[in-house]
Amino acid sequence: MIHEDNLNPHTKKVNLKFALYLLIASMPIELIGSYAFLTIPKILGLATLFLFMASLLSKKIYLDLASKYFIAFFAYCILSVFWSVSPLTSLTKSFTVIQIVAFYIIIINEIDSKKSLSTVMVISTFGGALLGISGLMELNQMGFSSYRMAGFAKNANIYFIMAIFLIPPIYWTIAYSKNMLLKLFSLSVMAVLLYTSIFTQSIGGFISLGVFFIFYLFFSQKRIQVLLSMAIVGGLTYYLTPAAFWERVQEVGQGSTDRFSVLWPAGWQAFLSNIFIGHGIGSSDLILPNYINYRTLEQLSVHNALLALGIDLGLIGVILYLVVITIPTIQVYKFCCLKKDGVRTDLENFGVVLFCALLAYLASWFKSGGFEYFKYLWVFVGLEACVVNMIKRERNAAT
Repeated sequence: MIHEDNLNPHTKKVNLKFALYLLIASMPIELIGSYAFLTIPKILGLATLFLFMASLLSKKIYLDLASKYFIAFFAYCILSVFWSVSPLTSLTKSFTVIQIVAFYIIIINEIDSKKSLSTVMVISTFGGALLGISGLMELNQMGFSSYRMAGFAKNANIYFIMAIFLIPPIYWTIAYSKNMLLKLFSLSVMAVLLYTSIFTQSIGGFISLGVFFIFYLFFSQKRIQVLLSMAIVGGLTYYLTPAAFWERVQEVGQGSTDRFSVLWPAGWQAFLSNIFIGHGIGSSDLILPNYINYRTLEQLSVHNALLALGIDLGLIGVILYLVVITIPTIQVYKFCCLKKDGVRTDLENFGVVLFCALLAYLASWFKSGGFEYFKYLWVFVGLEACVVNMIKRERNAAT
């Protein structure tokens, strides 16, 4: 891990850390607003990418093993343009990937202390507040009816996905902030996000929340507190969940675009049709209709991240992609989750929360679609790498 003392004046001048803070603050609302090009998160993302490219001139950028595989994954995405069924789509998606790669590298370079980690966590919590306010506004327009928010809001499932992602920042702020007002603010953000998420009626979201609590209960050293939290969240969820949600559960396995009986089998066939190199990044929605039994000209999402990646990039691309996630995740599991003796440090506790929340998000891959290239996933993975590096430094200093 590099420190500011080791960076030359040019790198300090471009101030990547400030760009990182701005981008993270805006990311929780990235998919809520307009899909137009000139949205605040997209502008900040481009600015951050520009600053990152400028900082490369310093030749002081730290690359860990995961980031090297990440660069290889990006190169493979660019290569897939040559055999893509839609080269323009693949070029557009490849640009998204280079932003993600740069973002990951910025995180592992700039979050190198508890102070910078705390700043990012507080900023993420404020971003969560913006997301919660947006959700309440959507619900208010609906009259807080029992209809599913996804039938009204744009990409409503993002409320639940982002609620899972915001568990670690809110946890850190509540557990380790010395400011009582900030703690209370974080608790209120968590409550609003939970309330809003329930009205998305996302089956995959509820599964993800269950996965988080199950794994956190297993690894936590404070099981009574976790069980109490599970009881409160579970009770509120059951009480507030609209009746229409249970109707959706009963309809699983039915319908012309059902995931289990229609989309996933078609996605599997599309994957097998070009198993090694795929059809080009970003092509899954274009390819899938060719493997549906009924005739349709519309684009269809396979609603499964692994199948989407397989259709896009084949087995080679899936392996490269998963390796990037696996390296920091195994490290944080080893350094944080496996510790059985003694009390965990704050970083080790945070690493456990990160690990469980990442597993919760990955669980949604098997029910949801479209988030395999989601930037906030790489915030998670980058934070895992940062936490491991800081723990290593602490342990080295202790010895």
